[in-house]
Amino acid sequence: MAMVRRDFQDLATVRIREAESLLAAGLFDGAYYLAGLAVECALKACIAKATQQRIPRFEPHQSAPYA
Repeated sequence: MAMVRRDFQDLATVRIREAESLLAAGLFDGAYYLAGLAVECALKACIAKATQQRIPRFEPHQSAPYA
């Protein structure tokens, strides 16, 4: 199943909320990691908008496309 721009925007919002919760709890490493994922999702949303394409969802059970 491919993901559209809105999916990535929603994921970015969720990851920021999670990062804020971890930050408030003093769990800085986890907050930093999730904030990075939020940035990645936001960038993918920008790419999806610019290209007007769906982005394939990577499933963990699949082999990595670069392997």
